[in-house]
Amino acid sequence: MILGICPTVDFAFKKTFGDPANSQALISLLNAILELAHPITLVTIKNPFNYKDFAEDKPSILDVKATDTQGAIFHIEMQVSAPAGLAQRLAFYACELYAGQLSESDPYTRLCPVYSICLLNDTLWGADPTSHHRFRLADTQTGRIL
Repeated sequence: MILGICPTVDFAFKKTFGDPANSQALISLLNAILELAHPITLVTIKNPFNYKDFAEDKPSILDVKATDTQGAIFHIEMQVSAPAGLAQRLAFYACELYAGQLSESDPYTRLCPVYSICLLNDTLWGADPTSHHRFRLADTQTGRIL
């Protein structure tokens, strides 16, 4: 905690990882967490606001949103505590980013992966000692990824 600034504070987190001038910090964070077969080498930090299409739609503002050179979308949230509905909110954000990639005439084959990451300074499920969870849409019997 250099300069007495805690990186879990919303402003500090967004300044560290959501500022284009600090894109290398975001790349390092993503590579450390995701451990992808091909490391991320370049990201473009995007506007964190997901605008509503209709007045009754639920708006969302992400802490950090970025894309890589392959079109993958990365959403990173920093949470000091686990508010009610956090797991559902993270699933909502990921689905919103996935569904929002296409226009009416776009083929589904243009969809790129979405990675939704939550750094939580708390436990989400009570006494669960696991500190790193990975979720995917997969067949419960075969494990085949959708």
